[in-house]
Amino acid sequence: MAGAAAALVGLSTVAQATIITGDIEMTGDVTLYGGSDLLSATSATFDNVNVVSSSGAYGSVPSGTSVDWTPNAVSLNPPVAPSGNLWTFQYGLLTYSFTATSMSRTVVNDTELEFSGAGKATITGIGSPYLPLGLANWTLFITGDANSGYTFEFFDPANFNFTPVQTPDGGTTAAFLGMALCGLGFFRKKLIG
Repeated sequence: MAGAAAALVGLSTVAQATIITGDIEMTGDVTLYGGSDLLSATSATFDNVNVVSSSGAYGSVPSGTSVDWTPNAVSLNPPVAPSGNLWTFQYGLLTYSFTATSMSRTVVNDTELEFSGAGKATITGIGSPYLPLGLANWTLFITGDANSGYTFEFFDPANFNFTPVQTPDGGTTAAFLGMALCGLGFFRKKLIG
């Protein structure tokens, strides 16, 4: 009976998942809309986006990996967090994505816009050990001018780090513990009578 109990309780450890940690930096080109410079533009799209550096949960993603940003223009003035995924990409069997839940502007001048906010990161796919949602702080820097064009950086690790927050496992561990206790009760009942 002790062996069966240990096996059932051991199943509860299978439900444990890993918190998303680390950071990822990506850069790409920016197209402005509604104005010809950073002070007057109302929105922007992001193209030719590639990973520059990564660490933690993103550490296996090589530099140069292509990233798909939302095809819809992101509102800059006023800043509004886009609905749906801000970006997503696949590497190996895993799909990495990020949804911004808030967005505020912290720096505005004629050569730089800086945004920050909160969001939800996911790493899903075959063999992913990560919790469904990792809460994170993020930053976005848009720099340049009308003559040379505009580029951006996202999750710049030199200034801001991806900040994971512990999220609950949705009750999976409690469910496995309940199954283990039910199993013990079943075995006890079989032994007694």
